[in-house]
Amino acid sequence: MKKLIQSYALFAAAVICFVCIGRLEGVREGSIIAAVAIGNIIRLYNLAFDRLTGGNQNAKIPG
Repeated sequence: MKKLIQSYALFAAAVICFVCIGRLEGVREGSIIAAVAIGNIIRLYNLAFDRLTGGNQNAKIPG
């Protein structure tokens, strides 16, 4: 679901660029890669962090 939302935000940014300045500016391959891959990168980081600390760091903090 997160990838879908990020992809929609990327598409919206591209449309706004075309409407406002008439060309695609600032939305390039890095933006596309980030929209698709950032969730997987964070998942790998969390997995490594959990293994190093030996616990579930995703637990909710009371309060």
